[in-house]
Amino acid sequence: MDEDILEKLHKSVTEFYEGLPEDLSWSFDGRFYGALCEFETTKLEAITKILEASFGKAWDTNSIYDAPELVQIISDFTGGLRGDQLLYTSSQDTTPLVFAALWPWGNGETVSLRLIPTAQNATPEEMKDLLVKFKGWMNI
Repeated sequence: MDEDILEKLHKSVTEFYEGLPEDLSWSFDGRFYGALCEFETTKLEAITKILEASFGKAWDTNSIYDAPELVQIISDFTGGLRGDQLLYTSSQDTTPLVFAALWPWGNGETVSLRLIPTAQNATPEEMKDLLVKFKGWMNI
C-alpha cells in the first residue's frame, strides 16, 4: 500500500479519535474488523458534529442509492442501512480509507459507532497489515 496514503489516513483517524469525548471506551469489533464504541444518546449530537467535520457526507437509507459504488459495497458489507443508521466515509478517491457506521439502538438510549478500515483490491496480507496499523492508531 502507498505509504503516503497510509500516513494521511493515520493522521485523519488520529485527529478524529482525539476530537471525541475522552470517556468513550473502544474495543476491537471482530464482526467487522474495526473499532467499536457504544455511548448514550445524550452524546449523539456532539459526536455527529465531529463525524461531519472529519468525514463530510453522511449516507442514509435514502441517499445510499446515489452513493459511489465503493460506498454501496461498504453499506452492503455492514448489512445495509436501516432506520436512522448513517454511514460516513473518508475520501473515496483513494484507498485505503476508513468508514464510520453510526447505529442508534432500538432502545432509544444507546448508539454504536464503528470505525472500519478497508482497501479496495488489497491482498489479504495488505489488509492484515492495515488492520494491525489501525488497531495501533485506535489503541485497541
